[in-house]
Amino acid sequence: MLVKNTRLGKLYIVSTPIGNLKDISQRSLDALKEADFCLVEDTRVTKKLLNHYQIQTKNRLISYHKFSEKKKLKDIILKLSSGKDLALVSDAGTPLISDPGSLLVREVVSLGSEIVVCPGPSAVITALTVSGFNLDKFSFYGFSPSKDSEREEFFKILGSKNETVIFFETSRNLAKTLSSLNKIMPTRELCICREMTKLYESYYRGISSELIEMMKINENMVKGEIAIVLSDLEEKKIKEESLSLEEIRIVEMISEFLPKKEASKLAAKMFKRSKKDFYDFLSK
Repeated sequence: MLVKNTRLGKLYIVSTPIGNLKDISQRSLDALKEADFCLVEDTRVTKKLLNHYQIQTKNRLISYHKFSEKKKLKDIILKLSSGKDLALVSDAGTPLISDPGSLLVREVVSLGSEIVVCPGPSAVITALTVSGFNLDKFSFYGFSPSKDSEREEFFKILGSKNETVIFFETSRNLAKTLSSLNKIMPTRELCICREMTKLYESYYRGISSELIEMMKINENMVKGEIAIVLSDLEEKKIKEESLSLEEIRIVEMISEFLPKKEASKLAAKMFKRSKKDFYDFLSK
C-alpha cells in the first residue's frame, strides 16, 4: 500500500477560459503563479493567458500534448519526486476532457503525490447548460471521427442513446455531420454551439434538415470551434408527437367542413403522419 510522501511535489489540474479570459478563478490564477512549472498544450496559447494576468512564463512552461505525453512522463515524475509543484493546463477548458493528462494523473496517483483540482470552465458543461435539453443524464463522445469509414457507425451509436448527447465537431466537417444526422436521426433536436464565450458566440437550434437550410444562408455557422448537443429520445418523441403550426392551421380549417375522423384522415395524408396525431389534437 502506497503511503503519501509529503516531500513530493503537488500536481495542480487547472481549468482555463474557453474563450473569454475573464472566466478564470482566483484559485486557478494562484496555482499558476505558485507552481514551479506549467505543463501546457501550446506554449503560445498559455503565454497569452499568463501574460494577461502578469504571471511569469520564462523557463516555467513545458510543452505537454498528446504527441509528447508518453515521452515526457518520466521527466515530469522526476520533477514531482524532487518536490517541484506542477500545474497541468490545456489550451482551453478543463484538462483531460478530450485533452492529454489521463496517463499523467494515473502515474501521479501511483506515486502518491497530492493532486489539487482547480475547477472552472468546460466547453462540455457550457454547451449542455445552454442547449435547453434534459440534463438528468447525458454522455460525451469527444470529437467525431475524421475518417469517413468510421463516421457512420459513430452517428449510429449516438442515435441509439436514450440520453442527451454532446460531441465536438470541426467546422470543416459540420456539413457532412448534419447530412449524416439527417439520414440517421432526422427528427432529433440539435443545438449547435459555436465560439462559446467569444466575441462571435452563436447558437443554432432545430432538427438537422432545418440547420442544413440555415447553413446555406449563414456562412458563419461553419467557422470557429463547435460543439453539438443532441436531445434525448424523450424530447425526440415529444417533437414527433406534437403538431407544427402549419399542421394545426390546416387540420383546423379542414375540420370546419368535415367530421373529426375524416379531417384527421385527410390531414394525415397531406402531411404523411399518423391520423391519430390529428384526431387526438381535434379531440382535446
